[in-house]
Amino acid sequence: MTPTLETARLRLGPWRLAHHQTLTQIFADADAVRFVGGGMDVAGAWNFLLARIGSWSALGHGHFAVEEKSTGLLVGWSGVIKPFDWPEHELGYGLARSFWGLGYATEACRAVLAWARDEKRWPTLVSYIHPDNAPSIRVADRLGARRDGIHDLRGKSVLVFRHHPPLAAA
Repeated sequence: MTPTLETARLRLGPWRLAHHQTLTQIFADADAVRFVGGGMDVAGAWNFLLARIGSWSALGHGHFAVEEKSTGLLVGWSGVIKPFDWPEHELGYGLARSFWGLGYATEACRAVLAWARDEKRWPTLVSYIHPDNAPSIRVADRLGARRDGIHDLRGKSVLVFRHHPPLAAA
């Protein structure tokens, strides 16, 4: 079951089938999603949505649907994933282009880091970031992540940013 997290402006929570239309629009902007899997058609967006729902059921973690509290609009996603061939759990996000530059990525990722620390008690997370993705590098820096080398991920070299959310007292 997907928990619900809230920040001042955002609600991070479960995915709904109704999110499919907005995801289709987000993935239609291939340039905007080039660092999070690239453009997708309607079927690809459907599979993306179902994989997000399934991750929570199968693994107990995944990407949250991120909605703007004031409007209820889906603005993107943020959360923790660990595909079968990745070495570590990754903190990541993706936003519709119309919501870039508002601080939503940092705000959502901070909420996810707190959840990962308090609920999952993971001592570390990473963000795998393409070297050309300057906005995501800035988000990682704002979150206090430290550069931790380069990793080959599915044939592409990515920068590794390590997050060390301090564990709350037990």
